[in-house]
Amino acid sequence: VAAHADIEDEEQSVHYPEISTSAEDAATKSHVGAAVESAVVKDMVCYSNLIPSTKEKPVHYTIKGTLMKKSSGEPLLDREGREISVSKEFTPENPSGQVELVFTFDASLLQGETVVCFEDLYREDLLAAVHADLEDREQSVYYPSVSTSACDEKTGSHTGAAGEENTLTDLVSYRNLVPGDYVIRGTVTDSATGLPFMDEEGKKVTSEKIFTASEMSGQVPVTFTFRAGGLAGRSLTVFETLCTKDGTVVAVHEDSEDKDQMIFYPEITTEAEDALTGTHTGPVKEEVTVIDHVYYKNLIPSTPEEPREYTVRGVLMVRSTGEMLLDENGEAVSAELTFSPEESDGCADLVFTFSSELLAGETVVCFETLYENDIEVTAHADLEDERQSIYYPSIRTLASVNGGKKAAARGKVKVEDLVEYRNLVPGTEYELKGTLMDKATGKPLTVKGKQVTAGTRFVPEEADGSVVMSFSFDASGLGERTLVVFETLYVNEIETAVHADPEDEKQSILLTPPSNPPKTGDRAGTGLLAVLFLTGLAGICIFGRHKSKGKVR
Repeated sequence: VAAHADIEDEEQSVHYPEISTSAEDAATKSHVGAAVESAVVKDMVCYSNLIPSTKEKPVHYTIKGTLMKKSSGEPLLDREGREISVSKEFTPENPSGQVELVFTFDASLLQGETVVCFEDLYREDLLAAVHADLEDREQSVYYPSVSTSACDEKTGSHTGAAGEENTLTDLVSYRNLVPGDYVIRGTVTDSATGLPFMDEEGKKVTSEKIFTASEMSGQVPVTFTFRAGGLAGRSLTVFETLCTKDGTVVAVHEDSEDKDQMIFYPEITTEAEDALTGTHTGPVKEEVTVIDHVYYKNLIPSTPEEPREYTVRGVLMVRSTGEMLLDENGEAVSAELTFSPEESDGCADLVFTFSSELLAGETVVCFETLYENDIEVTAHADLEDERQSIYYPSIRTLASVNGGKKAAARGKVKVEDLVEYRNLVPGTEYELKGTLMDKATGKPLTVKGKQVTAGTRFVPEEADGSVVMSFSFDASGLGERTLVVFETLYVNEIETAVHADPEDEKQSILLTPPSNPPKTGDRAGTGLLAVLFLTGLAGICIFGRHKSKGKVR
């Protein structure tokens, strides 16, 4: 009897709205976001099947959006612990349309995270539609993270091997990156200051690489090549920035304390000393030992989780020739030590044992080289460095007695020995001891049961110079004999140089027998008296004749 079947009749229709969203970062205009303090995400909400609003019958809708953290599925909270949400009221003129929601928040801690925009559509106070899908990429913004691992090309590790030309490779690992084209820009910085590192031309050391990310996670190597000196003891840190193709920054890794993105350039200095004297003066003898204290800086400490070994190798150089010191077999005098440092700074001792018998007047210098995995990373090789040098003195003497080379063995005599020294360490106290030796017996000269000796202490101002030694003694009764002055040089009471050559005329003097006065009964004396008597008698006679002649006249 009646029917009401009008497909266009709004009064008999029920509308089921639908919404969908497309979120993007305002800076990148993409689903890749920049993890910055003032991040802006725009979410374009597309709606359909709404009841249009008219003047006669206005209809009010509200879109409410909330940011969700994909990893936890919970709402993203601000620093005060509040949800990050926005809402917008609108009156649609058509069943379908768009509404933009804008979220402003702190995204600085979101590297590696994804935020998803959840949207609710309300008509008046009634929930009409929901779009809440954590897996929907269209309503998601991805905040990439980057981490780096830098290594030196020569060592393949974080230990740098400084040279004329240096190459570093920084392996940049990224994750949570939407596939597409990107740029990585790197800068080498001084770890101590955080400022850009300058090469020898005063330019920043930078590198740039364009790449295509086919997956959300991956790695990109970035290479830096530069020339620079003075790297020993310093550390460099590689800073990396990930940008979109148009240059918008989306991720940064700039941490001066991150050891993974650092290169450590070791430094070594040395302090050599003779094992006996404890100084830079060594004794001239058949076997000597030199200890070289190698002080290292900026090494990577060894740990149980990451054990690490270094090797220090040393050779001895002769300063006068600049050549390596060779042993009796013609092989270089060397030493080696492998160690695992517990701290970045410390000391390792190298021990050299060799003969110094032919080194009088010479200086040996310790050259040291530090290796990691048999790769040289630094060296200390300075022929003029006094701290890594050992000086072997030489002495020679010129003896005189009473100002000449011989004297009569009578009464007190004074022997002076001019001792010329070479290759001493200025400012170091030395002691010189001398002994008079009887050449005929090869034993020390004794006078009244005591050896005739002398000694003096002195501090040279120059490496080469001279000292006068004086020996005073009563030579009466010694007769004719040759005396030789033997001299020995000491430092810290350790004998370091000797001049003891019984055949050396320069260090020898001669005592001669004294001339004796005439005695009664001596024939020579009687003859002399006779001559004097006859001479006097002849004079008297001549004088008498002259007087007689005068009288005749």
